[in-house]
Formats: sequence, structure tokens, C-alpha cells
Amino acid sequence: MGPQLRTAGVLCGASRKGDLKSERERQALGNMGQGDQIAQDQLVNLLEGTGRSLLQGGFEAFAACFHLPQTLTTTDGMRIIRTREELEQLFYDLRSYYSEIGVQMLTRQPVKAEFTNEFTILAVHQTFVIGQQGLMRDPYEVLTILQYKEGSWAATFSDYALGGGLQECIEQSRLRAPGQLPVFNPPIIRGARRTG
Repeated sequence: MGPQLRTAGVLCGASRKGDLKSERERQALGNMGQGDQIAQDQLVNLLEGTGRSLLQGGFEAFAACFHLPQTLTTTDGMRIIRTREELEQLFYDLRSYYSEIGVQMLTRQPVKAEFTNEFTILAVHQTFVIGQQGLMRDPYEVLTILQYKEGSWAATFSDYALGGGLQECIEQSRLRAPGQLPVFNPPIIRGARRTG
């Protein structure tokens, strides 16, 4: 039996309950203090969509989780994915690598997600890579920017192998990818909880 991914939620790219479609909805949700929950839901959708497609196959589901261009930063440097063909090559390279090293499961836990404006979510999640013998490496944090474009939420930036909470990841990412992170303003969603 192939690798299994244990997550919950729905796939990226599709319209869903968490999409903010009108100013009235944004204000109502913000006033109810649900801004952070919507941001968190979008992060979970992204994690599920990418994780499932990487381990079980399905480039279309993977591609729906990203708006191009997509900036990826790792300890090896920064890479900008500009075309669908480049994204597809990345997808198959990752699947091949995971198969080669024996990844059985990806467990990714949201750490924090918050709106920076009505079309942008800044999020951090922690990744656990698990093989047949258990944890294959130390867990690591990933800083991701999700944006609402073309009718769906999807990632536009990810910085891998960071450490710490949201603010620490932002600071580390600014050092590793100078000029790539926009200046973030406080969330405009009224009533959104800001913690940590």
C-alpha cells in the first residue's frame, strides 16, 4: 500500500465557506471575531491539498493550491516558479524525492494564520516528515503567504525550514529572501484575534 496522508478538510482552489466574497461578509465575519478562524481554515485547506496530492498523486489538485509566480525559499536558496510547467516539474521532483527516501506520511500542524488585508493571509505551520521507522528529521516551520486571486485562495510564497513562531519566521525569512516579503500591515478584519 502506498503512502498515506492523515489530514482533514477540502482541497485548495475551489470556492468554499471560508472565501471572503463581499465587503459585507468580511465586516460581518470580522465583527464576529472569525477572521483568524477563516485564515486558519484556508491554511488547513492548503496543507491538505498539497499534502494529499504529493503523497497520493494528482498534479491538478497540487496546482490548484498555488498562484503563479510562486516563490520558494529553503536553506539551499530561493526559487521562483513562473510557469505551470515549472510547477509540474517541482511536483514530480518532490514526489520522486519522497518516494526515494521512504516518506510514508506528512503531518503538518497550523501554528498561526492571520489576515494582513482582506486578500492576504500570513501563516506558519510545522511539518513532520514520517517514514516507516518514525520521524525522519526534526520538525520544521514553514512561512506561507496565501492570497485571494482569480476567485480562490492559494499560496504565492513559502519559506521552508525556519524555526519559531510567526514573528520569528518573518524575521528569518526577510534575512533569507531580502525584498521578497511585503511589509505587512495589521489585519483590517475588525475583531480578528491577534495572538502570539
